[in-house]
Amino acid sequence: MFVRCDITVANRSFCFAGKFFLQQVGVSLSAGQEPTAGPSTGLVVLGMHRSGTSAMSGLLALLGVDLGRDLMQAAADNVRGFWEHAELVEMNDRMLHVLGSSWQDLLLGTDGWWQRQEVQEIVPLIRQILTQEFARSSVWAIKDPRLCRLLPAWRELLDAHADRLCFVHVLRQPEEVARSLQQRNSLSSEISSLLWLQHVLDAERGTRADTRVFVTYDQLLADWRGLADRLRLRFDLSWPSDADQAEQAVKAFLSPALRHNRAAVASATPAPGGASRWAGIAHQVYQTLACADQPDAAALAVLDGTATEIEMLLSGPNRQLSRAMDERWSYWRDHQRTEELREQELASLERLRQEYDLMREQQRQQQTRRAESQRQGEHSMREREAALTQQAAVLAARVAELAQEREVQRQQLVAARELWADTDRALAECQALVEERTIALGQEHAERGACEQKVRELGAALQDLRRSRVGRFLLGRRARRSAS
Repeated sequence: MFVRCDITVANRSFCFAGKFFLQQVGVSLSAGQEPTAGPSTGLVVLGMHRSGTSAMSGLLALLGVDLGRDLMQAAADNVRGFWEHAELVEMNDRMLHVLGSSWQDLLLGTDGWWQRQEVQEIVPLIRQILTQEFARSSVWAIKDPRLCRLLPAWRELLDAHADRLCFVHVLRQPEEVARSLQQRNSLSSEISSLLWLQHVLDAERGTRADTRVFVTYDQLLADWRGLADRLRLRFDLSWPSDADQAEQAVKAFLSPALRHNRAAVASATPAPGGASRWAGIAHQVYQTLACADQPDAAALAVLDGTATEIEMLLSGPNRQLSRAMDERWSYWRDHQRTEELREQELASLERLRQEYDLMREQQRQQQTRRAESQRQGEHSMREREAALTQQAAVLAARVAELAQEREVQRQQLVAARELWADTDRALAECQALVEERTIALGQEHAERGACEQKVRELGAALQDLRRSRVGRFLLGRRARRSAS
């Protein structure tokens, strides 16, 4: 019996890691696309693990394609994000689990596995997720390398949720994929080559009647704009976001520095047997599909023959090869478990070291803050003391000045009081003099009245006298006239 290496992704945590990167470069996850109830275009990104499907999906997101709201969290092996819908990936893992398989298991199931009841029970859950996420999206996309082999269970769902369904096959040199998987999952070159062939051939055979494009990871990194135009023309669509506006974000996202494995020039002729033979076959398949979106009949026959050979390789009658593969799987599984335990221990030690370093750094920062606070406190106290001393000197000078002003004012007050007393005495003397003058004036007024009375009396007497003299004169005159 062939031994399966069923490594379940445990404690998978999900978040908007892709959205976080877009926020960092200033682009919205759904920039340029408004909800619509009109015709929709669904894009399905297919490709082997570690082949650049995440980069392809990230580019689609930057061009405004809707990837859904719940994207998987980035990880150390994919720092720019996986760009995979978390719930859909969970459904695919669940589907593989009920089949007794995993993404890195060469054996998937018997013929017609997608019709099994356990698989069909998952289909309604996927339909619900697709409806909730993309029912009102004009251009949407999903990506998960597991879809390459699980596509038969998805076809009806995908056809029902898009007016037009288009497939983007992402190819990367099998040798580069094998190196990446060896570093990340401790998979042998032989197993990686077979897995690469299974994913690519199953995806190619499942989309022959569909609108599709084969792109390479090299093309994506070298000329993303030309690739975007090629997809736009091939799929007859308009990107929801303008490519010119997204250029800076795309350049920041598609960093060549993230590419850690490059293939040497591979031989076009497969070796007679062993791991190098399957690597050579994988390279031939890569060259065939990288040159044409729709290979000719002869190329398709070669691809089908390769798929059949792999199926025979893994079939039950080939016991000797199955036992050999079983031993290889056991070795690599045990080796991987050992590596995982070692990595876990190293990770634990690294966490402890980081926690210790963090604690030391926090203590150092606290000591620095305390010393700085104390230094600032002492400096502040010295400045406060100097300020208070200066204020005290100013106040003392002001007190002396006020004392002098008070003495001057006291002396002025004494002089004013003396002047007031002199004024009071002068006023009293003036009042006495006024009284004396008033009395004298009264006496003078009385005497004047008496004099005036005498003058009037004398005037009257004089008047009487005058009148008597005139009378006598007139009488005398009359008498003289009478005598004459």
